[in-house]
Amino acid sequence: MDDKKKTKAQLIEEMQQLRSECEAAREVSSGQTPMSSQMFYDIMQRVNDAILSINTDGIVKFFNKKAEDMFGYTAAEIVGGPPDRLIIEEMRAYGREMVKKHSRNAATGLIALSREIVVVCKDGSILPVEISYYGHYLDGKYCMTGVLRDISERKRAQKALEEARDFLDNIIESSLDPIVITDGEGHITRSNSAFLKLLGVEKQDQIIGQHIMTFSPDKEGKYETTTGECVEIDSVFLKTVKSLMSRVRQADTLPTICGYYRRCDNRLVPTEYTINLLFDQNKDPIGAMAIIRDVTERKHAEKKLKDSKDFLINLFEITLDGLLVSDAQGYITMANERAAAMLRYSKNELIGKHPALFTPMQEKESARQLIEKLITCGTLIGEERTWIRGDGSLVTIEINVSLMKDTDGNITGSFSSIRDISERRKADMAIRASEERYRRIFENAFVAIQEEDISPLMSAIHELKSAGVNMRTHLNEHPEFIDEAIGMATIMDVNAASLKMYGAKDKEELLHSMDKILREESLPALREALIALAEGKSFFQTETIHYTLQGEQKHVLLQGNFLIKQRDLNRVLISIIDITQIKAAEKKLLDYQQQLRSLTNELISKEENERRNLGMYLHDRIGQSLSVLKMQLEMLASELAGSDDRDKCKSILKTIDQTIHDTRVLSYELSPVILHELGLEVALSWLAEQTERQYKIAVAFKSDKKAMRLDDGLKIILYRSVHELLNNVVKHAWAQHVAVSIKRSNGQVQITVEDDGVGFDPTELEGIAATERGFGLFSIRERLHYLGGSILIESALYKGTRITLLVPLK
Repeated sequence: MDDKKKTKAQLIEEMQQLRSECEAAREVSSGQTPMSSQMFYDIMQRVNDAILSINTDGIVKFFNKKAEDMFGYTAAEIVGGPPDRLIIEEMRAYGREMVKKHSRNAATGLIALSREIVVVCKDGSILPVEISYYGHYLDGKYCMTGVLRDISERKRAQKALEEARDFLDNIIESSLDPIVITDGEGHITRSNSAFLKLLGVEKQDQIIGQHIMTFSPDKEGKYETTTGECVEIDSVFLKTVKSLMSRVRQADTLPTICGYYRRCDNRLVPTEYTINLLFDQNKDPIGAMAIIRDVTERKHAEKKLKDSKDFLINLFEITLDGLLVSDAQGYITMANERAAAMLRYSKNELIGKHPALFTPMQEKESARQLIEKLITCGTLIGEERTWIRGDGSLVTIEINVSLMKDTDGNITGSFSSIRDISERRKADMAIRASEERYRRIFENAFVAIQEEDISPLMSAIHELKSAGVNMRTHLNEHPEFIDEAIGMATIMDVNAASLKMYGAKDKEELLHSMDKILREESLPALREALIALAEGKSFFQTETIHYTLQGEQKHVLLQGNFLIKQRDLNRVLISIIDITQIKAAEKKLLDYQQQLRSLTNELISKEENERRNLGMYLHDRIGQSLSVLKMQLEMLASELAGSDDRDKCKSILKTIDQTIHDTRVLSYELSPVILHELGLEVALSWLAEQTERQYKIAVAFKSDKKAMRLDDGLKIILYRSVHELLNNVVKHAWAQHVAVSIKRSNGQVQITVEDDGVGFDPTELEGIAATERGFGLFSIRERLHYLGGSILIESALYKGTRITLLVPLK
């Protein structure tokens, strides 16, 4: 009979009988009571679970009907063979090993209890089962018997439960609103990421197990909220929060509650939340779930709305314009102080008045036409009217009116702003007078003036700047942009002087001849103008070349003033000064200066030759003569031994020695042979030693030892310049130490003379060229300039002096 059709009493009776039989089987298995195999098999066939017995050789000895039903095999197909076909392939070797192990041990009784495995049915399907197996003796032979129970339904139920749980977890986790679940005592058991974010924590374990009240303000006082405001938490709020759990137990669910959660940084988050009890299958409460909404942004919006409302009310009152609000019939319902003062009424007096009261009789018809226009268009902008004030005087106003309508499009009133434009009228007259003065100056100026509209050009420059493009780099990469820029500028006006300069008959001819005026030589100046525009400068000045319409070249000085309009540079006023004659005069002056430098260099060269000749004459003629004279005197002195005349000879010899020394020094100073024979570095080193020996000043010389090929003229100029600088140190610096260095750097000879003396102000040299020091430095500068070099002077009072000579190597 099917178990489902048996009565309760029958099932109990059958269970008691099976229990007795199992007890008997257990006794037999433990060796207490012998049992035949037939008796064992009879009992096992009546068990509701699948039974499988295996001997020590791993051969199936018993396979009951429940096992046949479970696996789909008959007992005849299984008994007498190994159980491999019932075991999944990867577990077969393990199964055989386990049989061997327990056979060797011959363990009796329970070997394994309720292990979950999978088996293979005859149709190839995989079946999850729960197995327990025992070791026992049957007919004196050791056997292992397994009891298998199909747990497919349980597995499916578990899977369904897990899927349902995962589905619920996904819903909770994906919720944008924070969700938190507690047990019956209020301790948090789980929450979603939104709740962690609300509290400002990162991990679940920071809150799991905590009481939900931990994250509520627990003390009276002021707290900062996430909206940036401060709130006062009082005892009433704390009592209300503490009573929530008992209120939930009474009502199962609480409606939306407004409150606060306390973040980890102690700031309060304004929230709205609902609380629902959770029940088990017996309808007993086991916890609660709260669904929370962070209303920080809404609070922000409410605050902004309140601030906006307050702002509009304040704006209504403090605006410089008069503001009037009227109903659908046109009667004033609101007015600000400015409107009342402008119309010479109090605010209360204006309420209830109709604007027609302010309209002079002669303007009634035009006022009626404006009302019709307002009804048709919905707005009036910049209408000028004359109104009668409360004291009877007239005021000129500019009025803007906008109709107000409801959602159905019905007119509910109007909003008007009025402005006293009496002063503006005066200002307009002043502007017109100023424009007339400007026009007279523009037309009668001796300088050529052009006004250009560069709005398209400024838009193009703005686009480049917005894209992060540097104008200087852009012009290097796209020189054609200069030609494009010329086409973006429109000449708005030119004066008579401009027409005269370029030889144009009128403005139109000048406008159509820009390709003749601006040629290749003009592009560098246009480039600088574009860079000045891009950098936001209000003024630029540069020199360039223009051409007249007749082809005459003119040197001009361009001065651009960018006129600011509405904060955008869109107009430029260009003054063009003809400096052709000035440039010609400058060229003549430069040519003269070049000739003068050339002459100076020639004089220096001749002077050096004369110095050299004189030095050689002193050395070769006078020096030799003095040496001969010295030798003769020495011979004479030796012949006059013991005579008084010998002492006189010795005195004369000392004088001759000094004269020979002075002659040699003068010869070296006039033309240092060491410079011509051994080079500049050795000569400067010798000069430093001579200066130190003669003037008792510590002079150090340093060279980078790099080879330098210098012509005689350059060596002489550099040597004479250093000699002059050392003389200046001796005469003026009061220095204790001097350093002279020479090196080769970037294709230049660099010589530095530095002292620790009293120093001077280099700017004073501009006006002291005639002084001794000034003339020496001026002479050095001119000599170096002729060679393409320069002199750098660094000095300050009481801080020493550093002078650097730079000359390019040829």
